[in-house]
Amino acid sequence: MHIVRVVPLANTGLKRLDGFLSYFSTKPIEKGSIVEITLRGKILPALVIKNEDIKSQKLAIKRGAYNLKKVRSVSAPPGRIPVAVIKLCENLSRYYIAPIGQTLKLFIPSAIASAKDFPTTYKSAFNIIKP
Repeated sequence: MHIVRVVPLANTGLKRLDGFLSYFSTKPIEKGSIVEITLRGKILPALVIKNEDIKSQKLAIKRGAYNLKKVRSVSAPPGRIPVAVIKLCENLSRYYIAPIGQTLKLFIPSAIASAKDFPTTYKSAFNIIKP
């Protein structure tokens, strides 16, 4: 079992959502994958930010005030959103003290985040130049 930290890519209706949400999965899901989650009765796309083995978080889960929900499905494998873009958004959110979800929404086109028929690698859309 794995704990998956995700950031919703759609409007959640939560005004105070400033970080990521935790879900569980039976299989490891790589960083950068787009998954479908259930939040407040809606199915939303979300970007995987971190994946941890449940053994490292067992005590925190037992003491938690809420139950973890299961990730519904993986809608896009990793590579649709380059890891460099995710790291850039994480750094910008820390620097400007902004929620990571809002930062990701600025950098990721909604068509890439939600459409299932896009190619699995779409790095040309971001025009990333490697040093």
